[in-house]
Amino acid sequence: MIRRRLRRCWTACKKTSQNTALNEQPIRIKTILLNLLDHSGYVRKRKLQTQLNISDSTLYLDLKAVRKILNKYNLELAYRSGSGYRVEGRETDKRTCLAREDIYSMMEEAHETQANLKRITDLKELLVEIFLENEYKISEVLLESLILHLLLTLQRIERGYFIEAGTTKRNGGEKETRIAGGYSAPLHKRAGFPAERRNQLSCRKSARQAGL
Repeated sequence: MIRRRLRRCWTACKKTSQNTALNEQPIRIKTILLNLLDHSGYVRKRKLQTQLNISDSTLYLDLKAVRKILNKYNLELAYRSGSGYRVEGRETDKRTCLAREDIYSMMEEAHETQANLKRITDLKELLVEIFLENEYKISEVLLESLILHLLLTLQRIERGYFIEAGTTKRNGGEKETRIAGGYSAPLHKRAGFPAERRNQLSCRKSARQAGL
């Protein structure tokens, strides 16, 4: 199921690469959000206009919509004259925005490559094994959502976007916490992350976002 979903996402990405898709404001808004959230510095106004092939007035309206979406996740669209725009806020909120606004589907890592499909298979096998060990029931839909959240989290870490110290909280039941801890260490080992970065995966956060 998750492969079919990513295949649909990849098809949408190919359409987005064509100018016809950028005529639709929802696609432009996602493209702007992706550019801003996947860039640690400022993104120049001219770069956005060139990529989207739009006028000043259209970009103004699109950025107004982008700011409204960002505000839902406690994020701020900052502007500096001569530099451009950037998103300011916590990494956890940025990941939530990327996931809930379905922006991950537009990232390169969502493309149906052999490496990405292998990672999906590995994640699913690991999660199913842990859920069975803990006698935890989960629907296929929630499992798919959790895998996508973890794919997004791994991608952010690999790109150098880390969770700020003191911004994550442990909550939920004892069983859920044990399950989250159960797949945190194996995921770090498979991804090759050092021990000091283990809090960066925020597996419990991913589980909450996925609806567990």
